[in-house]
Amino acid sequence: MGKVLIPGLRPRTRQVELGRRKILALLTAVVAAVMLTACGSPTSAVTPASSVPSPKPSVANTSSVAPSSTSVAATSSVVPSSTSVAVSVPAATPAAKPPAAGGAQSPAAGGAQPPAAGGGGGGGPGGIYTGVFPKPPGGIPANQTVGLLYKDAKAFNGYTLFAPAFATVTYLIDMDGKLVHTWNSTYSPGQSVYLIEGGTLVRSCHIANVQGAAGGGVQKIAWDGTLLWDFKFQTDTVIPHHDIKPMPNGNVLLLCWDIKTREESVAAGRSPALISEGKVWSEKIVEIKPDGKTGGTVVWEWRLWDHLVQSQDSTKANFGVIADHPELMDVNFGMGGKADWIHGNGIDYNDKLNQVMISCHEQSELWIIDHSTSTAEAATHSGGKVGKGGDLIYRWGNPKGYGAGTAADQKLFAPHNTHWIESGLPGEGNILVFNNGNVRPGGNYSSADEIVPPVDSQGRYAIDKGKAYRPATQTWIYKAKTPTDFFADKTSSAQRLPNGNTLICHGPLGTFWEVTKEGEMVWEYLGPVAGKTIVAQGAKMPSDPGGGTQNASFRAIRFAANDPALKGLDLTAGKLIEETASTAQAPSSGQPPPATTQAPANGAQPKPSAPAAGGGGGGGAGGGAPVPTLTGVSPNSGPITGGTVVTIAGNGLGGPAGTVTFGGVAATAISQVGDPPSYQCTTPAHAAGAVDVVVTTGGGAATSAGGFTYK
Repeated sequence: MGKVLIPGLRPRTRQVELGRRKILALLTAVVAAVMLTACGSPTSAVTPASSVPSPKPSVANTSSVAPSSTSVAATSSVVPSSTSVAVSVPAATPAAKPPAAGGAQSPAAGGAQPPAAGGGGGGGPGGIYTGVFPKPPGGIPANQTVGLLYKDAKAFNGYTLFAPAFATVTYLIDMDGKLVHTWNSTYSPGQSVYLIEGGTLVRSCHIANVQGAAGGGVQKIAWDGTLLWDFKFQTDTVIPHHDIKPMPNGNVLLLCWDIKTREESVAAGRSPALISEGKVWSEKIVEIKPDGKTGGTVVWEWRLWDHLVQSQDSTKANFGVIADHPELMDVNFGMGGKADWIHGNGIDYNDKLNQVMISCHEQSELWIIDHSTSTAEAATHSGGKVGKGGDLIYRWGNPKGYGAGTAADQKLFAPHNTHWIESGLPGEGNILVFNNGNVRPGGNYSSADEIVPPVDSQGRYAIDKGKAYRPATQTWIYKAKTPTDFFADKTSSAQRLPNGNTLICHGPLGTFWEVTKEGEMVWEYLGPVAGKTIVAQGAKMPSDPGGGTQNASFRAIRFAANDPALKGLDLTAGKLIEETASTAQAPSSGQPPPATTQAPANGAQPKPSAPAAGGGGGGGAGGGAPVPTLTGVSPNSGPITGGTVVTIAGNGLGGPAGTVTFGGVAATAISQVGDPPSYQCTTPAHAAGAVDVVVTTGGGAATSAGGFTYK
């Protein structure tokens, strides 16, 4: 089968936003004219042509939803559910003063604060990206460019998990930013990672032959680095992307693009004028039951394509009155003629309700569907616990999409990470979502929004005929006092913590901070992992050509020490991640970063090795391949049975891939990753003890003496 090339999503997002960003006002008239000519006018939501009411729409009428008088299941909210609270973060003062010792601090919310020490506030070509994040009380210390920026006693003590978007390593840190553990993979994330019982990482994988935010595979990696499951799932028309969700039964939900041809799209009622890219990417959810180390079986499936409505062409399928069918998706509603007209980017599962929720970037909505259906029922409008088959049983954020409101009623703007707040946490059962705020009235700004859904004990959602789904307003909002001082145009997340605080992740700038329910910042951390490298303290964070900085992270997740994912494991912290960058002195602001390497597991430092014969790092005889040197092996230990995925960092590792041995035994699955390149491979079985790791390239051999320990 041929490759499916997914156009890069980040550039397209920038084009949508470019015309609306005030930074253009600061550019010269000539540059502005060039940019506008290249990027065009901003895209806006396209409303379908006036529908012709049909007394007998061809879409099936579904069973009625719960009446508005149905009792709503009680939930424990951060604030009373009848109150709409917007928590505004005070703006930063021009000259920030150090916080008073021991006192509760008011957060300084960004007077357009860029990353510290000149790092990556402008991301794409010409500095198009203008994302900002709040700075801590007292400001950011001089030369503090990465790592822990602020910590207050009100922060929830735990361990933070994050997977840098351009790295193959997933990191767990303590509250001081010290490295507790890492998991290595052969792939960068595609995009989310989860930690389940026993310290096993469940990780979506970005497979090389697709682009953008695509996945294509899922891995389960044990705490000791053993690859437990390595599952690939993609076809020419079905491609996992953005997010996965591990389930309590051990299965995994995959959010997938379901690619339709132009002919299929027109037949379904999509306007030909809205198929500018020749295809339409719908959405599909599959549930995979793992089978062995590489296999998996689809045990449940849902397709959006089975739940459409359109009012433009009575000769095509799905014809009906949009406003009569809030349970269906208008196939002609969305952002212009984009192929990726839904752009789902987050998925969650509620075991108690047996329901699935996804966030939809382009539709600016969240959707909930019934998972109690069979696959056959999920393709219809009846069946399942709620009796509506695979139809949408709840949607919120943009009622204009189903004819129940106007632009003034829109609450979500390109959201991410919609999910139910977990049982036992403040606000349990409520819905929390990162509201990115793209093309929001009044300017682009981000927020974390919490709502109380109108759900009863049977999992049914109340709606009044012809009206929008409730609630009318959010029950809690975190945003900056000057809203545009906090903006992340893509990715990002929000997580409720056991003490009632909320952890925020600014995805494009790889920065995480914790706020109280009143909006006070009590912890902030700027990730030091830039692609395949670690940025030393004081060094500038490189920009990402796609927007943001190279430490971008899809999400950040905090775990308590007694969480089932970590309980009973060795959580001894090592060094700060940034301290593993190099033994060289960190440069002052503005100097280029030193040579760096990905940090090894459990905080251990990279082990230097003597250069191979012929001189370290120089070219080979006659100026041929450079002589290799090794600077680290990560992780540096694993089981005697082998199977540990290891990254070997060093210099002179370019050119054709060579060989790797552990104690004289050849490794397998050898590949080169990153720029400058490192080696990745899978360890062979070996007797217990420390062994030499030897990499042989065209320029010679390099040894890391005792670089890996078998246990």
